[in-house]
Amino acid sequence: LSQATVRLKNNAVRSTPGRMALPHWETGFKRSAAVLMPLNDLQFLRCASRVLFSIVNVKNRCKCTMTTASFVVFGPDHLAVLGLVVAAASGMIWAARLRKWPRLVRFQEWILIAVLILSWPADWASAYAIDAVTWETILPLHLCDLTSFAGVIALIWRHQLAAELTYFWAMAGTLNGLITPAITASFPHPIFIAFFMLHGAVVVTAIYLIGGLRLWPRPGAVWRTFAASLVYLTAITGINFLLGTNFAFVCRKPDTPSLMDAMGPWPWYVLWLVPLGLVLYTVFYFPFWLAHRKGWTPRLTKPY
Repeated sequence: LSQATVRLKNNAVRSTPGRMALPHWETGFKRSAAVLMPLNDLQFLRCASRVLFSIVNVKNRCKCTMTTASFVVFGPDHLAVLGLVVAAASGMIWAARLRKWPRLVRFQEWILIAVLILSWPADWASAYAIDAVTWETILPLHLCDLTSFAGVIALIWRHQLAAELTYFWAMAGTLNGLITPAITASFPHPIFIAFFMLHGAVVVTAIYLIGGLRLWPRPGAVWRTFAASLVYLTAITGINFLLGTNFAFVCRKPDTPSLMDAMGPWPWYVLWLVPLGLVLYTVFYFPFWLAHRKGWTPRLTKPY
């Protein structure tokens, strides 16, 4: 071994008992390999055990946070997230409508796409941190999850149908979850971060598709979205029956207060959700119906 490798090895093993001081990694892969290669099996196991112990500590801290911290609707954390959603949507729309920085517009779109895609792994990781991994956290089958996938398609390919589904599902469903969240933990708990990461990004995407990219709903969009919603409701009911899950809250209401509390017990609140969805779709389509009546056509923003 060269003198440099010997010094690195001595620095790794010469320390207080039970501790191992590894050098920094700033010099790249070659120096990293020079550090790791001289380590024997015992030293490697010690490193691995410390990493695993750190993960266990993180999980235990998350458990303590989950039992002590409580989420308050319209509290400081909630209002901060709502303000961030409004600011992000407004900033993205302003940059897209200005049409002076096409690279910046496309870059912010890819950031939003990455957040939408990573929201499901973040949800799974937050459930794993508190030992609450179930079919509902593993499978991205909630309506908000499907809305995020539709938003990704609309952002990448400017797909009109995907944009319509994203807009109506986000405004009628995800926005309600953003205002009345079905969580009990506050910031910085992983559950809080994962929940608002998904719901906030979905709402920002829906607003940006309409205001920034001008992908307005076409005539008949309400009925297309309503038909897709019925297909989803039918399919998810069968999945809930097979797996014993509660996707879309079809089997029981969320534990936290929500709009469903005013619709009666099960199964009546499920039956009320169907016409309520159609009414909300119609309300959110009304401004565009007026625009179509007056002959206004948006100038679409093409992919950069």
